[in-house]
Amino acid sequence: MSLYLDIYPPIIKKGKESRREFLKIYIFEKTKNQLQKNNNKQNLNLAEQIRQKRDNEINKPEIYTEFEKDQLLTQKKGELNFIDYYKSIADKRNGSTYQNWEASFPYLIDFFGKEATIKMLSIESCEEYKVHLLKAFSKRIPSKTLARNTAASYYTNFKTTLKEAYRNDVLTYDLNKKLTSIKEEETTKEFLTLDEVNRLVATEFKDDILKRACLFAILTGLRYVDIDKLVWGEIVFNADEKQHFIRFTQQKTKKAELMPISQQAYTLLGQPKGLKEKVFEGKLKYSSRISHKIQEWVDAAEINKKITFHCFRHTYAVLQLSNGTGIYTVMKMLGHTNINTTLGYAKLVDETKIEATHKITLTL
Repeated sequence: MSLYLDIYPPIIKKGKESRREFLKIYIFEKTKNQLQKNNNKQNLNLAEQIRQKRDNEINKPEIYTEFEKDQLLTQKKGELNFIDYYKSIADKRNGSTYQNWEASFPYLIDFFGKEATIKMLSIESCEEYKVHLLKAFSKRIPSKTLARNTAASYYTNFKTTLKEAYRNDVLTYDLNKKLTSIKEEETTKEFLTLDEVNRLVATEFKDDILKRACLFAILTGLRYVDIDKLVWGEIVFNADEKQHFIRFTQQKTKKAELMPISQQAYTLLGQPKGLKEKVFEGKLKYSSRISHKIQEWVDAAEINKKITFHCFRHTYAVLQLSNGTGIYTVMKMLGHTNINTTLGYAKLVDETKIEATHKITLTL
């Protein structure tokens, strides 16, 4: 039998009158042994304690101490839906970052369920979720398991949510700090050589806006999301230095930047328009179709590489380092906050130099 409280007069819950509160406590209708009798006795005592507590909450709120009020508030926060809270944190993201958070929802729901509450979270359940991500099959390609680096990014989103929950007093302790991240695999950053870039420039590409945006990325190292949101009001000209700059806030790092751009990069922007109008107006909306069009362009240039828009950022970094630009300058130009991120490109330059040494052979 299921026990519930019968409340009169009714109380208001979620804007509606309610007379029943099911306790999720059960007793045996007919006991067959002492174990069942003991179960009934314990559960009836527990239900009575809850009844008295509810009576105090409704009829005598003044009897609670500050500590007890804090405990009640903590309990109320613990009942918050964790999936909804996760989504509220995701909604603060933009562009490809938001898409990454959105893609992680199904895996979160698969493990915790749609009705998961904050109080259900524990070190054990969070660690088990990590294992779940590492073993889960991809929603996009069901025959393959989720890529390790994708699992790592989803778990980072999860840990960020826990960190925010603690910072906002939704969690009573810093659960995030007790968890270890999924270590990412080192991946190959694909890029184009200067010769390949020039071949790409010389290859016909019918989508003029996308072509200019791609070449602009190669000349500036900007991410797709920053190029997409670029407006004419962010393009400034310093007459004294005879130099164009971009004044913008990086979508990923949220840092304000003032980036000098070359005259060639400025030319790619096209004819200036209103200050609030987007520079690359119209067709520049990231999708699998854009990736496909870029790859067709690369193939037409007879470049045997798998290239995405983000690879143009890699290209910028490698070309700058290859031509002697200092590592810290490149770090600042890319908007990196950690030098180790930039050092990853330095490794690519070293590999390119080693490869170049084997291109010259003599007949001895």
